[in-house]
This record gives sequence, structure tokens and C-alpha cells, in this order.
Amino acid sequence: MAAGQPKKFKSPEQLQKLIDAYYIDCDEREAPYTIEGLAYACNCDRRTITNYAKDSKFFPTIKRAREKILARITELAIAGKGNATSIIFNLKNNYDYKDKTESDVTVKQVKEFDDFYNS
Repeated sequence: MAAGQPKKFKSPEQLQKLIDAYYIDCDEREAPYTIEGLAYACNCDRRTITNYAKDSKFFPTIKRAREKILARITELAIAGKGNATSIIFNLKNNYDYKDKTESDVTVKQVKEFDDFYNS
């Protein structure tokens, strides 16, 4: 947060009330939890939420909210609900998930050039 800029949230408790209201609203609408939706409900953007997470006073509150959102996203993915592409996009961009690539490398030893032609 920029120096001199007034804080959006005065306390973690104030932020937690907004987070709880967001969860209730999502549950009533049967909508998935998202970081973007949380930010909108808190009248800010995703970057503001991320910046507040850097403040040790707000970190536990935001970490817990992110974990709950991640748990819900994971549950939807496992249950086959929601668009797989958008779930994957969200996990990669908001939760540092990455595609795992495995390679099987076989190395063959080649005889010296002279040994190859002289045998």
C-alpha cells in the first residue's frame, strides 16, 4: 500500500466481517467462491487483497480466506462441477499451481569414431 494512502480496512475484524458476508452471499446464490468475487464484495480489486496479505496484521485473515476459496475450487473440480478450463486457469494464476511435465531420458553411449569403423 502506498505511503500516505488511507487504509481500506481498519482492522482484520472489519475485513473478516466482509469475508463472512461474501461467503453467505455465495452460498445463497450457489455461486463459487473466488478471489475476484471476494475483492468485489470488499469494494476493492484483487491486487488490494494481495497487498493486504503482505501486512502481518491482515495476513492470517487473508490466508484463511484464500485457503477456504481454494478448498471450494478443489471440491468443485473433483466433483466435476464447473468449467475445467476456468478452474485450471484460476488455480494457476491465483494459487501458483503448475503443470507437471515428466521426461524419460535415455542416454546411449556411442563408441569412438575409429572403433565404430574398425570393428
